Amino acid sequence: MNLQGLSHVSSVVTKVFLRSYKVGLSEADFNGHLRSTRYLDYSADVRYAHLVEAGWTLRRITEAGVAPVSTVDELRYLREVNVDETITAAYRLTGASEDGARWQVSVDMTNSDNAVVATVMTTGAWIGLRSRRITAPPTDLAAAVNDLRSDDFVVLENANRPRPPSP
Repeated sequence: MNLQGLSHVSSVVTKVFLRSYKVGLSEADFNGHLRSTRYLDYSADVRYAHLVEAGWTLRRITEAGVAPVSTVDELRYLREVNVDETITAAYRLTGASEDGARWQVSVDMTNSDNAVVATVMTTGAWIGLRSRRITAPPTDLAAAVNDLRSDDFVVLENANRPRPPSP
């Protein structure tokens, strides 16, 4: 993947998970461009595809008693994408808490010329399905996610660390 032109990337990524998508007519807006919600759909899909490839299907994740929850999605549009174009989503882990409960990922989307067309940055957490609270995932699930740690990875605050009082 060509990362030239990405001002928010501070170093070379060591490993990414790639998945390609061909833009269909039903995914276009009134201008014939890929509609905004599809970027978010592709971002979620590539994250899940990575977990499945690592052996973590939705059923297995549910049986482990956890679920990923996105709390913030930031989408940056850099170029237009039209119907019948193919884009490739490159997923990487850019941050996580020490216990793995909180996470931050980036999905860079490129066109067939390797130009970055959009970036989706997502912050989220694992929640316990019974407790409905932020919780650390099972060790082997955390290891599968950590497999895609980027060189610009940052450590996030742990879920169980006390927060300072608001002013």
